[in-house]
Amino acid sequence: MPLFNLWSSSSSAPTVSQRPLAPRLTPPPHHQDWQDIPSPEAQVPQSPASTEDDIGFERLGDSQVDGAREVRRLERTLAQTQEHNIKLENQLSGALEAQKKLEEERDGLEAKVNELRRRSRGEKDRLKKGGVDAIPGSFPPADSSLKEENERLKAQLQQETQKTNLVLDEIKRERSQLRADREALRKGINEADS
Repeated sequence: MPLFNLWSSSSSAPTVSQRPLAPRLTPPPHHQDWQDIPSPEAQVPQSPASTEDDIGFERLGDSQVDGAREVRRLERTLAQTQEHNIKLENQLSGALEAQKKLEEERDGLEAKVNELRRRSRGEKDRLKKGGVDAIPGSFPPADSSLKEENERLKAQLQQETQKTNLVLDEIKRERSQLRADREALRKGINEADS
């Protein structure tokens, strides 16, 4: 659709002019270094060697695309593994704190056991000094309660030690799994890069 000049120069009111607006066309400048571009319709005969090169290039392109996909997949896997590592490190630090508390409790229990042993020995010595021979199993009721408390504390100490050992074994397994995952990722990234 042609454009029309809507404004006339003689009056301020717009009037439709029937003269179409057209751009001025000037011939393009010509330079001796410029080359003519052949039209797309022109058929250029291709040699068999160039056809083989194109096929080789396409295959190379496909392998590059596959390699890029593999690299992206490995990067996602690496990111997920790093997040998992952070979670495991947080769990590890929590387990180490729990282990520290358990060790403190164990030390406290050992101190109680040692105190009970000291008191028990003191009671035995007092009985001997008082002229009463201590016959095994014939201690006064106070000594039997101390012995029961001693046994209870020993059992509790063994339970806490077993719990601590289980936690430490789990931490060792997780660390070895993390190392194996990290090595597999490094190997995959190195293979994708080469």
